[in-house]
Amino acid sequence: MITIQQSPTLNKVLLDGNENEIKFHSDAGTDFYFKVEIKVNDALFSEKSISKDGAGNATLNLKRFYDAYFPSPEITFPSQASIVTYPELKVKIEVIIKELSVFDDGLSLISSLPLFYIVKSIKKDNFSLSNLSFLGGAALEVNASFVNGIVNFPLFVVDEEILISIKDSNGNLIDQRTQFLLESNVASLFIRLTALTIPAFTPYITVDLVPNARTDERLRFNVVDIQNKIYPIKTLRYRNNNGVLLQRYFTGQLSEDRNFNPKSYAQADKTNITYEVNESVDISLNTGTHHTITKEEFTAIARSPEVLFKLDGVWTRFTSQTKKVTRFVDNQYIYDTVLRFSQQKV
Repeated sequence: MITIQQSPTLNKVLLDGNENEIKFHSDAGTDFYFKVEIKVNDALFSEKSISKDGAGNATLNLKRFYDAYFPSPEITFPSQASIVTYPELKVKIEVIIKELSVFDDGLSLISSLPLFYIVKSIKKDNFSLSNLSFLGGAALEVNASFVNGIVNFPLFVVDEEILISIKDSNGNLIDQRTQFLLESNVASLFIRLTALTIPAFTPYITVDLVPNARTDERLRFNVVDIQNKIYPIKTLRYRNNNGVLLQRYFTGQLSEDRNFNPKSYAQADKTNITYEVNESVDISLNTGTHHTITKEEFTAIARSPEVLFKLDGVWTRFTSQTKKVTRFVDNQYIYDTVLRFSQQKV
């Protein structure tokens, strides 16, 4: 008999970057071993042979099991405030454990685990996967221009009705709509600021998400209007820990350095001939001033595996080179930092 000692419950949603251990046991002895079949979205994806310890126990850890296979969805902006889901960032998992003879691979026993799901997560995280949740890393408050800005916030959603309400800083309703979600998924709440009629001189707007009229589970986001800028607004996109591409705006100074590395060889007459010049681009972006809430995003950008800048109207991918971000200073409520990025030119 195969005894399942630890496994996800039916329809449980796990984070790919977490420790996801499955533990099982058999009393059949050392003449038998385990073969585990793992199906992803109903198709056989992996087979693993697992030996037992002296007590007949075995462990399968699914940490980062599907990390290399999750796609990277592009960003698409709806015409109005709405939630966009990414079903490709969640996969259904079926685990079948077989006990086979070490002599002839004859099948002795078989056991199947309850179906469960895995969502993309590069690093360990601890947000809830059973109800409407804000995905960690990003900030609950962001800066953007009310004139032409578009922002989005990363979510985990379940199959329920969501009321989206947008209010100005005085609590006056600007926009409200209801969206019905059909299944749990990684998602993104998009706010197209140009589609809203925001009163003049409004310093910020508040966006509330209320699931199935449960006001005690409300999620609240703030979007602060960018004002009194010295430098042009810079638009940056970065991919968060769960594969969602987020758009953000910064008002600090941007600098760009071009680095050249000539390659040459010496001829017989001792003159040098350049045969190649490698080029790289380094970008430094001062974030501009942010307070305690909005600065949380600095760390998320520094950790991001994919960062894109809009330079000369073209989205260009860079690699994060930020080495340090100030997390906290006593009695300091306004922060800025310099984010650094590089790109190898072809």
